[in-house]
Amino acid sequence: MTVLFSVLLVLQIDPFTVQLDAENLLQAGRWKEARALLEQAFRETRDPYFLRMLAEAGFDARDYAYVLRIVQEAEARGDSIPPEAWDRALRAAFLLNRRAWILERESRILEMGDPDLIRLLADIHQNWDDYAAAVRLYREVLQHRKDPDVLNYLGYALLQVGEPDSAEAVFEALREQGDTLRAAKGLALVRERRGDVDGAIQALEEARRASPGDPEVLYRLATLYLRKGKLQEVYPLLEALVNFDPFAYPYRLLLARTYFQDRRFRRALEHLSVLRTLYPHQAEVRDLLARTYWNLRQPARAIAEAREAVRLARTPEKRRTYRTFLVFLYLATRQPREAIHLLSTVNPPFLSDTEMIFLAEAYIQAGKPRKARDLLVRAVRFRKDTAFLASAAEQLYAIGALEEAESALRRLLARDSTNQRGRFLLALIATDRGDVVTARKMYESLLQDTTVANSDRATYANNLGYLLLTTGGDPEEARRYIELALKLRPDVPAYLDSMGWYYFLVGDLGQAKTYLDRAYINGGKDDPEILEHLGDLYRRLGDLRKARRYYREAIRVASPKDRKRLQEKLNNLATGEGR
Repeated sequence: MTVLFSVLLVLQIDPFTVQLDAENLLQAGRWKEARALLEQAFRETRDPYFLRMLAEAGFDARDYAYVLRIVQEAEARGDSIPPEAWDRALRAAFLLNRRAWILERESRILEMGDPDLIRLLADIHQNWDDYAAAVRLYREVLQHRKDPDVLNYLGYALLQVGEPDSAEAVFEALREQGDTLRAAKGLALVRERRGDVDGAIQALEEARRASPGDPEVLYRLATLYLRKGKLQEVYPLLEALVNFDPFAYPYRLLLARTYFQDRRFRRALEHLSVLRTLYPHQAEVRDLLARTYWNLRQPARAIAEAREAVRLARTPEKRRTYRTFLVFLYLATRQPREAIHLLSTVNPPFLSDTEMIFLAEAYIQAGKPRKARDLLVRAVRFRKDTAFLASAAEQLYAIGALEEAESALRRLLARDSTNQRGRFLLALIATDRGDVVTARKMYESLLQDTTVANSDRATYANNLGYLLLTTGGDPEEARRYIELALKLRPDVPAYLDSMGWYYFLVGDLGQAKTYLDRAYINGGKDDPEILEHLGDLYRRLGDLRKARRYYREAIRVASPKDRKRLQEKLNNLATGEGR
């Protein structure tokens, strides 16, 4: 082809006709033919308009690799590349995960100074979670124009890089531009990040006034009111959302969780049943259903749903959470073999602290205290969490492994000398061993601790008072401790029993009867110690019929090791001894 003919051919190309023909081909789904036509036009004219059409059409056809190739070839030749072609190339590179391709061209795009392209770069960096770069680029866009969208995104990016003060200033600027809704949403998030839940609620209420039906605002308000425990504020918000979109998973789930937290388990079950039908493979729905059924005293259904939650869990962390609750259900329903089977699938070193305690409890329930002891003794050598050490010590104490329990508690108190639970358990062990000095020391340290709750303080005071009564201590000192316990909690049967026993020991049988009868009436009918004390009292009073009655009741509920002693007291009454 001669040069003259080529020039004439170029002059004959009509951009409008090429565009029209290419668009007709594209509408007919004939992308390859349209591409050939546009490539020919671009080759022969080097008109950026045709490169733009090629990039846009290629992107719409999802031929992303082609878009990158033609722009890259144009770069190599030094052709003029229009902003629209750069736009499609950047989007294509992002979708193809060509991060290096984008970064290599970033400085060139910044030099061009096109705010739309810089905004696109900022959005891409935000999608990469590269918030520092996004902040820099959004600020660059704002040098060219005060775009409310850019201000909004800049505010959120500033929050991600830990600059709440700067984010607050950006959202205030957005408010000044008249965008109250988005400004209030952003300010709510700033305040929430600072821990100012009340301030976040105030901002969201402003957003609600600006747009009363905005689902995002209503949902976020509901979550914050729920955190504050203001359930009556939560219900209308979530009911409105569920009415707005009955099939929306998060709205109905949060409403179910609210009813559950409010202990309105029947209402929670209504919504959870709908969710189970709509979303049968959601493990968190099955888990909440299991907890709801458990609170409704339907253990079989609770276990069935908990099993499904474990099966459907998508992450190891969730599976462990759901499995732990299932083990709890097995233990609560006295199915230790099922609990052992479930936990035996995990190597012991990888059991969580809670799972380890549950496995020990399962062994105890299954009548295998030695296995529980061996498991806990090995665990306490390596585990450092004080809550675990306390729980392990409790279980060791419960199966009579006092030495091992004390060893666990010594490790616990070496890490946290003020641990209340550890000191209390050590006092109990010392009491069982007859080590009055150590027990008294522990109880006195607990009573001097200003952080102890009144209910616990009453327990410690009563135990110390009763310890003094039963080990030959000063009865008047013992009485003062027991009086403190009764002042804090006047109707606890054990404390009433302690005071009754004090009066019995000092010979005031009338007062002893008053307190022991109150202990019995207030819940002591199944307490073998209270029943034994009543038997002793009526034996001393000479009412052998009542003494016999209370000894028999005590034998019925006593542990095997105490029954023999109680039976001897009953036998002595029959022979006339011990009057």
